[in-house]
Amino acid sequence: MPTALAHIYSEEGFVIAGDGNHHFRVSPNERRLISDHVQKILHLPGADREVVCSFFGRVTLANDADERVFNFVSACCDAAEKTASQTVETADEWGELIGPHIVESLSSVKQRGELSHDPSPVSAESGKLGRTLISVFVDGYVCEEPSRTEIRFYHRHQDFDWQVGGSHDLSAWRKSRFYGSPRVEDLLFKTDDSRFDKYRNEACRRVAKRHVSNPAITIRLSDAVDAARSFIQACCDPMAREIERDDYQRIGGQLQLATITPADGFQWVERPEVFDQL
Repeated sequence: MPTALAHIYSEEGFVIAGDGNHHFRVSPNERRLISDHVQKILHLPGADREVVCSFFGRVTLANDADERVFNFVSACCDAAEKTASQTVETADEWGELIGPHIVESLSSVKQRGELSHDPSPVSAESGKLGRTLISVFVDGYVCEEPSRTEIRFYHRHQDFDWQVGGSHDLSAWRKSRFYGSPRVEDLLFKTDDSRFDKYRNEACRRVAKRHVSNPAITIRLSDAVDAARSFIQACCDPMAREIERDDYQRIGGQLQLATITPADGFQWVERPEVFDQL
């Protein structure tokens, strides 16, 4: 699922934004637009935690007849509900809690014979185990402390597994994380390229300065909202197709943008009136 995601941490709280497109592969060289307003950001609260999950990768898996037989979003929601009363101290621990439930559900689909072919044509990534199916990014507050992690699901010859960690964390140089179009990210935040002038605002400049040269810079929640919106809109611009060329990811659709703060918990800032489910 081609996706653009922005994750920015400010001292007031987290901002998470994404696009709304969902394409379904109907052949090796053809994808069909299913919806432009699917929900890619989910609030999954539990004991002593307020976290948001966003999804990047193969959200649904299909059988040989191209019938969808597994949905990672539904599986994540089910796992979060099953473990809602269990306490954890960090986002990493929450990932460790729900990961086994999701892999168990996925393995059950395979054991029933519903998933009979390699679910991911992507070649193995350097330095990573197996072939990535999907990354679930987690942002929010656990035991009232800001926390962030990635839950990566992968397979090796259809043996499914998961791991927690990766670069989606809250280290000084990683308070802002962007996924989708690295070239658009570089041009928007690290250059003065005129093709993205209409998206490059003061908030983008502050976020870029903190990310590149001064991690001590304080970012207001409003700045994080403006910068996240700018990144998603830039990735959706037709100019992105020209810049990415063969790597273009068909990003677009209706913007979804949310905040999660200690004072107000999870709040939508912008979203479609009605979501289609992935």
